Amino acid sequence: MHMIQKKITSVLAAGGVIQKTLSALFLILFLALMVGVSFSTDMRDFILPFLNEESGFGPLLFVAVLVLAVVLTPITAMPIIPVAAEAFGPLETGVLSVLGWTLGSLAAFVIARGVGRPILALLIPLEKFSRMERYIPKERYFWSIVLLRLILPMDIVSYAVGLLSSIPFRVYALATLIGSIPFSFIFAYMGEALINHEYYDVAVASALGLLVFAAAYFWKIHSHNER
Repeated sequence: MHMIQKKITSVLAAGGVIQKTLSALFLILFLALMVGVSFSTDMRDFILPFLNEESGFGPLLFVAVLVLAVVLTPITAMPIIPVAAEAFGPLETGVLSVLGWTLGSLAAFVIARGVGRPILALLIPLEKFSRMERYIPKERYFWSIVLLRLILPMDIVSYAVGLLSSIPFRVYALATLIGSIPFSFIFAYMGEALINHEYYDVAVASALGLLVFAAAYFWKIHSHNER
């Protein structure tokens, strides 16, 4: 256990300022996009018919968009989450978000591991990988990946872990699945609350998200103190 904590510390403590900045910008961008789409009638009216498709392809379309948003970084699917919550309900949206983000992360992981740095450099600037390399664990990485999922965006992390680590696919898949669950449901319920202008529920979901986010940093501090 001490070795796991030590590795998590080395992954999360290095470059802490950059990590916090990236995370804060990600959360701010997400909230801004969700608020914008929840108050944009035109955007909602455009997206909603696709998700409410009578053929039943709406959920599959939503999952496909999430997968593409991870693979085609830096595209984001965040604006459609409130509309998906309106179409499917927050519970189903949360489940679909876990599925979409996990599949997208696994696809990015496989692409990175399969094509290697030279080909991947055509899609993503190499300096991004240089910045991310300090976060990638070299061993005992399961809970490190879970924590990274709670702190950093999925797209660039997925490519970086696939390219820079030797983590087995099955371990990465399970860690990614677990790490994607909390914010998938938080974002889904927050999206529904924004659509319905239920600002108390927005505040509750936001507080829960901050609690989860802070818990990941508490683990970092705790492990750092036990080094």
